[in-house]
Amino acid sequence: FDSNIKTLELPALTAISRNLEVNGNTNAGTVTSFKAPMLSEVGGELRFVQNFHLANIELPELFVTGERLQIQCTKDQECPLERVDLPKLTEIGGLVEVAQNPNLKIFTAPNLLKIVDRIAENPTAYLEITDNPKLKCFKTGLDLIQEALLATNNPNMTCLQFSSSIAIGGNLDISGNAINDCDINSGIPFFPACIQNSITCPDPDCGDSPPPVTITGDPHFHGGNDDRFDFAGTNNTVYALLSAARLAFNARFRAVTFVMGGTCKKCTKKTVHGSFIKAAYFNALAANGKTVRVEYLADKPSRAQLKISEAASLVFETTERELTVSVKKPDTIDDKIDDITVSLTRKHSREAVITVRNAEWELQAASRYLGWAEQNGDQKRLDVSIVPLKDVARSEVAPHGLIGQTFDG
Repeated sequence: FDSNIKTLELPALTAISRNLEVNGNTNAGTVTSFKAPMLSEVGGELRFVQNFHLANIELPELFVTGERLQIQCTKDQECPLERVDLPKLTEIGGLVEVAQNPNLKIFTAPNLLKIVDRIAENPTAYLEITDNPKLKCFKTGLDLIQEALLATNNPNMTCLQFSSSIAIGGNLDISGNAINDCDINSGIPFFPACIQNSITCPDPDCGDSPPPVTITGDPHFHGGNDDRFDFAGTNNTVYALLSAARLAFNARFRAVTFVMGGTCKKCTKKTVHGSFIKAAYFNALAANGKTVRVEYLADKPSRAQLKISEAASLVFETTERELTVSVKKPDTIDDKIDDITVSLTRKHSREAVITVRNAEWELQAASRYLGWAEQNGDQKRLDVSIVPLKDVARSEVAPHGLIGQTFDG
C-alpha cells in the first residue's frame, strides 16, 4: 500500500503457495510497473487492485492461479494500464474479474482453457468483464466457465474470443458492448454463435494469430483448428502425438494420483486420479540423411539423450551424446545436425524445456512441477507445444497422431 517502489520486480520468484496482491498504491510514482519474469504458479489469489499509476504487468511464465485473478482500478483515476498479456496461463481456480480499468484496451490469454474451482463444494468460478470503457479485445482459449459470464458495459469491445464450443455453467450477460445483433439464447449451454469466436474475431487491433497447439496438465489437448479434448491414455504407454514427413513425436503417459488444495486449516483439498506425460521421444530425419533421436524425461529435466545415426551405409554407425544444463540457474545448450536443431534450456529452477526444430515444425516439451508441488512430493510432468512453421495444408504428407490429426482443417 503506497510503497516507495516504482518498479516492483521479482526476477527469481518462481512460485507462491498462497496469495500475491499488489493493492492500494495510489500516490504519484508508486508501483508503475510489475515484473515477475519467472513466476509460473500462484497457489491462491493473484490481485492487482487500486494501483492508480500501474502501466505494466509482466508475467510471461505464469501457468496457473489456484484461486481468483483480479485486475481492477477505478474509473475516475489515471490507471494507465493499456494491455495485459498472459501467454502461458492455462487455468484459474476461481473467479476472474477485469473491471473498472479506464485505459485497458487489450487482454490476451491464448492458452487459458478453464475457469473452474475443482476443490470447493460451493465454487465461485466465473468471469466478470465490466466497466472497461476502452477495452476492445478480450481473447482467450476458454472452453469452460464453471459458472457465470458477465461481460457488461464495455462500450468499445468488439472481440470477445473463446473456444467456439465454450460451455458456460451459469448465467450469461453480454450487454453494453460493441457486439451487435446477438441473441444470447442462441447457443446455451454453449456460447452464442453470434459472438466472435477464435476463427472470426474481426478487429485488426486484436490480432489474428491462430490458437496455440498444446498439451498441458492432466492432459488437456488444444489442437489445430481449435479442437479440444482430454486424453488419459493407458498407464505407462507410449502414444504418437505427431507423425509428419521426416519427423515423429511420441510421449509416454503415466497414471498419477495427486492432490489439489492447500494445507491451511480452512483450505479444502481434493484427490485426483489422473495421468501426465512423463517422457518425450523425438525422431527426425535430417536433410543429409542422418537420423536424430532425442529422449527427454520429466524427472530428469536438466539432461537430454541424443542418438545420431549416419545415413545408410555398410556399417550402421550411431553417435550418442548428452545435452546438459544447470539444475537451477538459467542456462541453454544447442546441438545442430544439418537442418535439425535440438535445444535444451533451463528457464529457472522449476522449469526446463527441450526443443526440436526442422524447417516445418517446432516441437517442445517442458518439464514442470505439478501444482501444489510440496503436497505432491515435487512430482514433475511434461507439457507440450507444437508449432507448424509452414502451411500444414500444403504439406507433402498429412500429419497424423493424437495431436497431428487435429490439423485436418
